[in-house]
Amino acid sequence: MFTKSTLHSAYKAILPVFLILLFNNCGKGFQAIQFANNSSVSQSTPTPVPPTPTPTPRTPTPTPVPPTPTPTPRTPTPTPVPPTPTPTPRTPTPTPVPPTPTPVQTPTPVPSPIDPNAPAYISSMAPFQVRAMTGAYAPSNGTTTFRSIMPSMWSGNDDIMRPWSGGTKATSGSRVWVHGGGHGDSSNNSLSYFDFAGTNRPTGWVLASAGQTGSSAGGTPVGSIGFPVSVHTYDGMCEINGMIYRLGGSTYPTGGFTAELWRFDTDSAVWRRFSDYPGRWFAGMVVCDEASGKILAMERWATYFTYAFYNVATNSWGALKQVRNQYPNDSVAAYNTRTNTAVYSSNGLSFSSNISWSAETISQTAQSMGSISSGSATVYDPVTDRYWYWGGTSSDNILYEVNPTTYAVTPHQLTGDTIVTESGGHGIFGRFVFIESWRAIGFITGRTTPAYVIRLP
Repeated sequence: MFTKSTLHSAYKAILPVFLILLFNNCGKGFQAIQFANNSSVSQSTPTPVPPTPTPTPRTPTPTPVPPTPTPTPRTPTPTPVPPTPTPTPRTPTPTPVPPTPTPVQTPTPVPSPIDPNAPAYISSMAPFQVRAMTGAYAPSNGTTTFRSIMPSMWSGNDDIMRPWSGGTKATSGSRVWVHGGGHGDSSNNSLSYFDFAGTNRPTGWVLASAGQTGSSAGGTPVGSIGFPVSVHTYDGMCEINGMIYRLGGSTYPTGGFTAELWRFDTDSAVWRRFSDYPGRWFAGMVVCDEASGKILAMERWATYFTYAFYNVATNSWGALKQVRNQYPNDSVAAYNTRTNTAVYSSNGLSFSSNISWSAETISQTAQSMGSISSGSATVYDPVTDRYWYWGGTSSDNILYEVNPTTYAVTPHQLTGDTIVTESGGHGIFGRFVFIESWRAIGFITGRTTPAYVIRLP
């Protein structure tokens, strides 16, 4: 059996070993225990103790820092704004009110100076008055109508005005020249005029050329004397120095195109054919200029856009040219000699064309002239510096005044006699004469109606 002393000795023997093992596992705390035991343990050689390694300090886990909260902005207390003081109202200085203008009334037109030698039957008229050449003013030669002078060869065949036919739109002398027919309406190719010369009444109708039956397009060679085929003349006639020129038209009996140019000598009463228009021609407008001795021709129905100049001295045509906008149908061109401008209007389509007679060009400008009807006669009046329009298909008793700068249109209701037109007519076209010194326009409306005069201001 183990005695108490035996156990004590064993204990002392194994205690150091146990403490070493314990030290290796427990670190520095074991050293204190060993030190205490060594004081009571015998002087035995101590078992070497390895050096205690310096422990590697561990990086402490940082204490998480909570994010700084975004401070909620505080709405600042607004600085009180003192109320805007109500201004003391000031009595405004009153704006002077202009006096109400007195309405301007259209004055009664005062006639322009008139030639003292003008016929009494015209000088006695008021501006914008119409007078029919009947009754006390019937022609002195007893010919009250166109039909009254027709030779028997044209009996029942005198429908030469109603179907789109005109005249020379004369701006000198006292005669209205009439010529037409054509298509299926009439083969009558006579040429006549009404003379307004006289004292208390006009002279009346005169047959200048009876014409010839059987004439046809192309029947007379260029340069030869003959008779032209009857045509709807539209605005294809004008006069230069006693010579009447007729271009194109709708030919009898089928209405085909023709570009023939004919000239009538008013002294010898002879027709002669000249060079044809350089392009296709059916109907259009012409402007004659005595100063340059040229004719401007503008074609409307075959090409719609072309024009060319004809030199009467050399019997030659210039180059065929073209405008940007097509011409109005069934219109008449009036020529302003002051500005070298042609004006033409029909059914809401209106243009002015500046003419260069030397360069043989025109520059076209669209204008606003209202709805002047087709077939209206027109002329430029240098005394009043105005264009006058009348006698279209829907304006028989109105004379239109057109400003040549602004192209503003002023209608004037005509007084006096009522203008009677031929039933089914298509306008006056060029069947008129403008007698500037008499302040008058004479014109013809049909084969069975009287001639008329309009007194101008």
